[in-house]
Amino acid sequence: MSAVTFRPHAGTTAHSRQQHGAFTFEFSIAAGACFFIVVSVLSYSLFHYQRLALQHAVATATRQAVTGGVAQNASRLDAIANVFVSRGRDYGLALSSSHLRVCPGSMPQCTTNDPGLSGGFVLLTARYPSLLPILGSVEIEVSMLAKNEPF
Repeated sequence: MSAVTFRPHAGTTAHSRQQHGAFTFEFSIAAGACFFIVVSVLSYSLFHYQRLALQHAVATATRQAVTGGVAQNASRLDAIANVFVSRGRDYGLALSSSHLRVCPGSMPQCTTNDPGLSGGFVLLTARYPSLLPILGSVEIEVSMLAKNEPF
């Protein structure tokens, strides 16, 4: 049997310092790449969540627009905007009526908000500014065209 002798570590050598430096460098590159991938996936997910939430708010407001139903002493346009803002709030979006454009027919360049006449078309377009970690500032736009029901 051979005897095993224990020699305490007498200090760092140049070779072990180089290994430690190489490990630190490799770790910083790998950790940076992993961090970038995680933040990119989160940013992409947040963008699509906000887009889907805005789509749902526009779809619900469009349903309100085509039915023509309003509470007593309220305008049809206010009812559409209220539904739009409340649906956005349900999903965590800070929406206001200024984010929504309501146009009669299929003209996206209308100058005033107007839900159109009974039996006509109405186009709702929403624009929401979003600030994302990797992409920066992005404006999300969702539009929906529908035919008003007779009311």
